[in-house]
Amino acid sequence: MQNYKNSPASNETEWGKGPFREEFEKLRAALAQCEAKLHALLQASPDLVFVLDRDQRFVSYHSTLVPLLYPPSTFLGKRHGEVMGPELDALFQPAFEKVRQGEIVEYSYPLMKKEGRRWFSVRLSPWFVDEEFQGVIAVVRDITNERAMQEQIALQATTDAVTGLPNRVLFRDRLTQAIYRRARHPQTLAAVFYVDLDRFKILNEAIGHDEGDVILREVGARLSALLRPEDTVARLGSDEFAVLAEGFDSLADITRMADRLNAALNQPYGSNLLHLTASMGVVVIQDPITSSAQVLRDAEAALATAKRSTRGKYSFFVPTMHEEALRTLALENDLRRALEVGQLAVYYQPVVENRTRAVVGLEALVRWPHPVRGMISPSEFIPVAEEAGLVCELDLWVFERVCRQVREWESSTTTLAQRPWWVSVNFSVEHFANGEFLKALRDILARTGVQAHRLRIELTESVFLRYAEKAKEVLTELNRMGLSTCLDDFGKGYSAMGYLLHLPIHVLKIDLSFLRNVPGDTRAENVVRVMTQLGQGLQLCVIAEGVEHESQAEFLRTIGCELAQGYYYGRPMPPEEAGKILVQGMLE
Repeated sequence: MQNYKNSPASNETEWGKGPFREEFEKLRAALAQCEAKLHALLQASPDLVFVLDRDQRFVSYHSTLVPLLYPPSTFLGKRHGEVMGPELDALFQPAFEKVRQGEIVEYSYPLMKKEGRRWFSVRLSPWFVDEEFQGVIAVVRDITNERAMQEQIALQATTDAVTGLPNRVLFRDRLTQAIYRRARHPQTLAAVFYVDLDRFKILNEAIGHDEGDVILREVGARLSALLRPEDTVARLGSDEFAVLAEGFDSLADITRMADRLNAALNQPYGSNLLHLTASMGVVVIQDPITSSAQVLRDAEAALATAKRSTRGKYSFFVPTMHEEALRTLALENDLRRALEVGQLAVYYQPVVENRTRAVVGLEALVRWPHPVRGMISPSEFIPVAEEAGLVCELDLWVFERVCRQVREWESSTTTLAQRPWWVSVNFSVEHFANGEFLKALRDILARTGVQAHRLRIELTESVFLRYAEKAKEVLTELNRMGLSTCLDDFGKGYSAMGYLLHLPIHVLKIDLSFLRNVPGDTRAENVVRVMTQLGQGLQLCVIAEGVEHESQAEFLRTIGCELAQGYYYGRPMPPEEAGKILVQGMLE
């Protein structure tokens, strides 16, 4: 350091001229060695080092890489507060007092320079001689790059990578602040709009993830365009977005905002003008709401209600929705337990030949005789299984139960063993998302010893939109295994008729919705007639679902639809009754 060169210890004194000459030379050499070591240490440091005495005066400095903010003449011999601005001195003073007590203190500050804002850190260490405080050593380091990296990491931690919008972490923080503000200013209202794109997963798989990301960014842009800069639009994950808006004067204003958001979201997307709808749950932030978790929980409940009604709409949260969510959670837990202990049951509905009323097969339908609630409808627990990720496990459980039942029926009488009949089992499209489906079927067939020709695999049309290539591979392999395949609910969804030309499908089932207005509705009659002719033209077996009246059965006979099922022929029944009908081979 500069002031070391003028140290009194470097001058010769009188006592260094006599008999003490040799000792004096040794001390001077040792001091020079210490100075050299200190100089080398300082030269190796990229930091700026200052020494300030007990009066806070700059007495020395060292600078290798970091340039000085001021020329040495402007600060050497002067106190810190005389040189540095009030903002920097305000940081230094409390730190200096702590160092005086023997502590080591660090703090950081920004400075505007010609090249822009730079960040610096300061580390103050005490300087003591014989336990008497002499001053501080200040080590100053340029941390601009480190600070930028920290800010980038913080930004990534709170920003969605695809859309550039705030993510769930940042949204919850802003929502918490909004709840506090609302408590201080109860005269204004705030609301959260929880958005979910309907069937986006299917669309994303069909058009590719890159195009899907384009749509997600467009969703964010549409939402942002309708809001003020102080409002927040966030992507919470996957195809879920949230909007936090404040300063509403009334519920009517919130409703108008929901209408605007809903209208913007339900416009065609992308250069191909893809039609995509969005459902939305709306929560008004008011007493007794106290946390962001509560708001998001209520918003999800409102969203679930909106999705169950009509897609592309919104629903305001009401307390009964939370109660419904709790019931759904309890139902999910009960369903998991039911699968573990085998509490579920399989019922069978007959499929008959229209003209003769001969029973040609059965459709297996899962039922849940709950020990407390009684028989729970599949329309209630199947959606729960799908949402909870249990539907694949449920399907395979049903399939194995059916295989064992088929073996039991065949071994009970030679009549059934010799006559052609089959049982169809429904499978969710979710099985195509993993590679275990075929292996699981093979394992079950091997364990039960059932003959594959006794079974049919029923799939819905959605499989062809979501897993076009995979569907072809799986259906071909099912055919090799001897399992015939059935396209269920034909015409209800995507009308994937092109796939019928290239895939090994054996059966078409006309959805029951087309039978409701038959006979009497000419358009409905023509639709059923065309579907029947299409199936027959492709040499497929055609089954009409949902036959409830003799007039419907008669209409199907007149158009040549050979097979049918529905309450008119028989409701789903337990295995004992279904076995008797199979043995009889004919409905009474």
